[in-house]
Amino acid sequence: MVNKNNKLYQLFQRLSILIDQGGFSFYLHHTNPEKSKSAGKHKVEDIFGSKSLKLFKHQLKDILKTYNFKEVKVAFANSYYAFVPEDYYHEEAKADYLKYNVELFEGDHITTDYIEAPQVQQVYIPLMNYHNSILELIDEFEYQHFTNVLMQHAQPKDFDNENYINVYVRQNSIDILAYEGMKFKLCNSFAYDTDYDLAYYVLFALEQLNFNQLEVQMNLYHDSDQTSWLEVLKRYVKHVHCNRTDLAALIQ
Repeated sequence: MVNKNNKLYQLFQRLSILIDQGGFSFYLHHTNPEKSKSAGKHKVEDIFGSKSLKLFKHQLKDILKTYNFKEVKVAFANSYYAFVPEDYYHEEAKADYLKYNVELFEGDHITTDYIEAPQVQQVYIPLMNYHNSILELIDEFEYQHFTNVLMQHAQPKDFDNENYINVYVRQNSIDILAYEGMKFKLCNSFAYDTDYDLAYYVLFALEQLNFNQLEVQMNLYHDSDQTSWLEVLKRYVKHVHCNRTDLAALIQ
């Protein structure tokens, strides 16, 4: 619990923080959802640089001085993760699950979260310099990988048999989640430079899943002013539903 003396304490329930390789954003969840709001979005050139970390700490301090909330939740969005079926997971081997698609360094902090719906262990590397910076200012908070958040968001709510794919567009990276009816099929993240790169990864995922481009339902989520990639995707996928939303708001 934080900021007990601030008069807005009863209003905001949660501060959500999204940290990815293109920057970081803050979102305040109000007791009245219509009054929830962004508390700032910041693009950076090098998320690992000291300048970016300094900016993050400065922005977080300002938020702590201005607002009050009961809890803080943090999500790290990067490609440093792997999913392991529960039956095949061994705690002592968690580094092995990452080493084939992530370059590991001595001192990397490897974390594991259990995701109930597909019954998998997610092994990932959080950005510990940001984690520790938050800990300097806030005594208690929860953190997870952003794809864990997205799997909860994308989870089918009914028994519709349609195939669908959710694409979450961030600055220079995307997360793709796919379901075949109620069955979880795919979760992956890609870095992109151009609109055609983005479209290529989406179409590649559809091809690997054997999803029909004329039948699959595609849900796009983004918080960008620039959506030229949308027109590219519409050339190849018939059913595209675009939703502009603050991605940090998905962290519940």
